[in-house]
Amino acid sequence: MVEFLDVYARLNSLFMNPFTTDTKTGAIAGYTLAVQCRLTKEETGSSNVLFIIYLIDGPWDNNVVWPFRKKITLTLTHPSDYTKDMSWPIPLNQKDMVRKPEPGRGNAGACSGKVDWCLLDSVGFIVNKSLYVHIELK
Repeated sequence: MVEFLDVYARLNSLFMNPFTTDTKTGAIAGYTLAVQCRLTKEETGSSNVLFIIYLIDGPWDNNVVWPFRKKITLTLTHPSDYTKDMSWPIPLNQKDMVRKPEPGRGNAGACSGKVDWCLLDSVGFIVNKSLYVHIELK
């Protein structure tokens, strides 16, 4: 589970910038991934959230199979009602996405679908000012 903290403060920063990001990293099945939560403000004034996943170099890179061939699913988890969870397949399917990452650099990434901020806020996805996502590899 990945936790993105203080999302309301990030939303408020959109008044000064067109987008803001928060990036978390972790290892799953030996692969080191970065998950970026990006809040954007549209020209219409509405705000959206999307997630970007990409491979980064990690301590197990010499022990896993390259190119990366796993299927990734990102799930935006609702804290009290799993039927409201939103899931997206994340298609890491291009050469610059699946190669072994160079030291100190991340690969190209792929995005989830956009979600309207008002929906997240009104349906209860935000708890203690945080959003939670789950990453699954198959």
